[in-house]
Amino acid sequence: MNTVQFITSFYDQAYARLRGQASARGDVYQHRTNKRKFSGASEQGDQASRPDDQRTTRRQARAHKRARLESDENLSHKVPLTCRKCGQVKSADYFPGTTTHAGLHGQTCFDCWDDYVFECLDDDAALNLSCMWCEWELLVKDIQEVCRKAVFRKYERQASKETIQNTTEACPNPICGVRIEKVEGNGCAHMVCLCGHEFCWLCRVGWDSDPTSLVHLRGCEMFEIARGYLEASDDAEMS
Repeated sequence: MNTVQFITSFYDQAYARLRGQASARGDVYQHRTNKRKFSGASEQGDQASRPDDQRTTRRQARAHKRARLESDENLSHKVPLTCRKCGQVKSADYFPGTTTHAGLHGQTCFDCWDDYVFECLDDDAALNLSCMWCEWELLVKDIQEVCRKAVFRKYERQASKETIQNTTEACPNPICGVRIEKVEGNGCAHMVCLCGHEFCWLCRVGWDSDPTSLVHLRGCEMFEIARGYLEASDDAEMS
């Protein structure tokens, strides 16, 4: 081997060793870099997943609480109750949620409330219904709460009928009978029905346009007015 070949071989070997060392250092660096990237991604993933985990936990807790409350409510509905009126033991579904706005009384079943309201309606007392257990007047919402739908509809019809009867008067014309309403304190006593019949609202007799006519019943305001006209007329003639 001559000198040139020896120098060339030496440099080739040296260059190969340098490349090997550089390659080894690069692998270590790349490994460390990849490790840091993986570790950072893992930490970021953990941090990103923590809020989701917390929300999931809260949702599960709320769902568990709702299920427990629904279970307690269902159990409470299954507990049988004893009716204070008839003494029968029935499911809670046969009882209204509350009794009246007047206060809490012993549990009374729908059947007993229906019977009670029916009796009051038969006596034309729909507008004066009081609580079964006290003298407090029942409101419409109370009756709707303690009665079944069919009974409540009957109550509404009866109450409307009684209201019309109490606030209106029938036309005295025998062939008419239409109910007429007059606002208290408004207008005169001279009424004219749709049928054309004219009558006095105070005493229900036929109306006479003559102010001195004594057709009105005694005690009627119009009778007193007519008598006053006649007395005044007599006094004028005598003088």
